[in-house]
Amino acid sequence: IFSNYIKIDTENNNHWFYNLDKLDKNDFCVNKIIEQIEYFKKEELSELINFDKYKVSIFGGKLKDLDISSSNSAKLFRAVIRGQLKNTGVNFAGHYTIVSVGMTGWGENYWIIDRKNGKAFEFPYQAIFIDFKKDSNLIVINPKDQILEFMKNSDSYLDFCSEEIFLPKYYKLRPSYVFWENDTVKTVDHSGNIKPTVSPFW
Repeated sequence: IFSNYIKIDTENNNHWFYNLDKLDKNDFCVNKIIEQIEYFKKEELSELINFDKYKVSIFGGKLKDLDISSSNSAKLFRAVIRGQLKNTGVNFAGHYTIVSVGMTGWGENYWIIDRKNGKAFEFPYQAIFIDFKKDSNLIVINPKDQILEFMKNSDSYLDFCSEEIFLPKYYKLRPSYVFWENDTVKTVDHSGNIKPTVSPFW
């Protein structure tokens, strides 16, 4: 199943991730993980939709702190958000900072802060994993590389089938591609791009 796709780590080849073929094929969770990996093998959008195709210039001026009047939700979490802004410069789309607050049962919930004026925008989608760059306005929700890395660092494959009230099971995760334009998140219009899941937190 991993041939020509995953480089085997010879130091950790006893890990379940490298031995799915030896696990119980009647196990629902095992089959769902195999199904997920097979999807990743065929998913080519990560090559077609990449950060270089969504390049932006980087702001070099003075960075603004959070404007609490711009978002009621950000106002509620202003101490945590401001703490992250203090220690984080521009990390997204040229002049924005993406920050998050982790909530038990809800996972990470994200805001996009405009560092030119401090305005906060709620990231509307649920993302267990997320990838972005300071010189690009592309956001990859649940990128396959991060999911696979999590697999390789999970003690048990059962972690991918555990129950969370508001979170999807890990084996259901598929990459989605969105971009930021005019202070709005837009879905990349490309065949095969899966529509992201709206976050129930908002």
